[in-house]
Amino acid sequence: MFSFNPALGPGYVWHCHIVDHEDNEMMRPFKVIASPFRSTGIALNNFMEGYSLEQNIPNPFKIKTEIRFRIPVAKHVVLKLLNYMGQEVQTLIDSNVPAGNNTAILDAQNLSGGLYFYQLKAGDYSATKKLIINN
Repeated sequence: MFSFNPALGPGYVWHCHIVDHEDNEMMRPFKVIASPFRSTGIALNNFMEGYSLEQNIPNPFKIKTEIRFRIPVAKHVVLKLLNYMGQEVQTLIDSNVPAGNNTAILDAQNLSGGLYFYQLKAGDYSATKKLIINN
């Protein structure tokens, strides 16, 4: 159970997993602080703020899957499907894409089963994820 305690001021919550303890001294205060990475806008793992490439859904899949990504401003985007050796198999997107959340559909009817990678490039941003075709 989480509840705000005005006596401790902002940033504190009381926490206990047993509801019966909320009236006893077994409740413990936890101070909640903002992450320095979020508040200062520092990018983690070389990801630029506002860009993201999500895991395809479903994964593994047989015929079709969705690849979702986000870009903060309209940009030229290249989304490619690569085999397990990093060789290009198919280009899904090679055009200007509007800012915001976007979805690409991969139709794998003509592809053999196995491990593949998909790579998104938009300006200086680049990310790669793996997917499995199970046919």
